[in-house]
Amino acid sequence: MVILLFTPTISPRIRYIAEYIFHDYLQIDCQLTDSVEEFKACDSMKLSYASQPIGNELFVWQHPLLLQTSVEPQSISILKFNKLPAFFGCEHPQAVFPFDLFAASFYLISRYEEYLPHTPDRFGRFSAKNSLAVNENFLQKPLVNIWSKWLGEKLQEHFPQIQIPLRKFDYIPTYDIDQPYAHLYRGIIVNSGGIVKSLLHTHFRESKERLLTLIRHKKDKYDTYGFQFALQKKYGFKPYYFVLCATVKSKYDRVLSINNKKIIALINRLSKYGHVGIHPSFASDSDARKIGAEIKLLSSVLQTSVTHSRQHYLLLKMPQTYQALLSHRIKADFTMGYASRPGFRASVCTPFHFFDLTKNESTSLTIYPLAYMDGTLNYYMELSRLDAQLLIKDLVNEVKAVNGLFISLWHNSSLSDSGRWRGWRAVYKYTLDYADSMCDKPEEII
Repeated sequence: MVILLFTPTISPRIRYIAEYIFHDYLQIDCQLTDSVEEFKACDSMKLSYASQPIGNELFVWQHPLLLQTSVEPQSISILKFNKLPAFFGCEHPQAVFPFDLFAASFYLISRYEEYLPHTPDRFGRFSAKNSLAVNENFLQKPLVNIWSKWLGEKLQEHFPQIQIPLRKFDYIPTYDIDQPYAHLYRGIIVNSGGIVKSLLHTHFRESKERLLTLIRHKKDKYDTYGFQFALQKKYGFKPYYFVLCATVKSKYDRVLSINNKKIIALINRLSKYGHVGIHPSFASDSDARKIGAEIKLLSSVLQTSVTHSRQHYLLLKMPQTYQALLSHRIKADFTMGYASRPGFRASVCTPFHFFDLTKNESTSLTIYPLAYMDGTLNYYMELSRLDAQLLIKDLVNEVKAVNGLFISLWHNSSLSDSGRWRGWRAVYKYTLDYADSMCDKPEEII
């Protein structure tokens, strides 16, 4: 079955958001037309998207955003519909919604506001506090999915014969490997310097731990892989690992001992338990040349092409980061989330294609939105473990309500059960257990 969508001008933005809402989320076919004659002649399922309806058809009022080709500040006034926020409102009596669902969805999913002038945080990232979702308190709601679901329900009301496939909730655990081991395989100079530094600062327990680890009397605290693998085997999940392959040491990057046989063995071991992608360094800062060098390094270890990515520190700059990844044939990126707050940065919890607003075109890069990061709960929000679990439960429930894809981000280091992370394995286990109770096992993505 095909929905015929009439709009006077078929722009790249309209084509993009129609593809996402109908094909990607509702999983039904949609044919666009700008022909009034064709639309009138259609005696099956159809709706119009314009400033005025053609007749008595299902009608969505059109805001001018999707007809524009430039990026410019938009006048946004929040309204409430079905107890949830919406914007780009209208008062047309025949409109099925009191707002332009397509334009509002596009504004959020394209990250339109991130192209506009803003004050970045101390790392140069778009700050969550600058976002419409935070300021209007809907960051933890996947609004685009909710609105799309509403549209699907309206279609079923008007066209009982339509068959909208039932979506399934899925969960994918992901991990950033910023530092594979705390002490092992880091070189004599690095470890000797670490021991001396700990002693000078009277951190005797730390220096003892390092020494015992180096002489193999104590397991490296960041070697949490066996623990991860056991849980993944229990639940049947196949995770994504993003490995930092910085070529130059910096304040925020550690250089990976890529020539060390143990490190090579670890990376290949990860590839047997899950998918391995690149974790572009902080120093690369959306620089296509630097990112390319790091991808090449990881590819040489895996002996295969690298097609997945997530930025270190979630350092995402629109559109430079995604343009750089596209130039190196990256197919999927998992950066779309905020470091400081949990929730849905693009107000969506299902994969979508990156739309480059500077070129006004859709691209081949698929974005997998993040729901929460471990450090967000512990460092930024300073939650107790119980409060962290309650927040995770709420997020999972939001995704389940629209049968989306829930993605969490943990680090091998945060599963060390030591220091600030003591006891947090319970939060990690809770995520897997609660998500598993909601979902069918995830299938391969790409």
